[in-house]
Amino acid sequence: MNKLSKFVKEKRLDLAMTQDDYAFMLKMSKPTLIKIEQGKCVGLQTLKKLNNYYGLSVRLLRRWMIVEDNES
Repeated sequence: MNKLSKFVKEKRLDLAMTQDDYAFMLKMSKPTLIKIEQGKCVGLQTLKKLNNYYGLSVRLLRRWMIVEDNES
């Protein structure tokens, strides 16, 4: 699991939202959200959507996408 996947999944679970509802809120498809939560790479447009919602830089989100988070 990379840092981005862990961050997004934890935020969704904190809100007690389904993947369907959270994907709708983030303005992306459920398969894209699943891809993020599984730690797979996503494109720039998806990172921009995350940037718009979370207010984190695309550069930081991109870095989180490639950094493995080994903390349990």
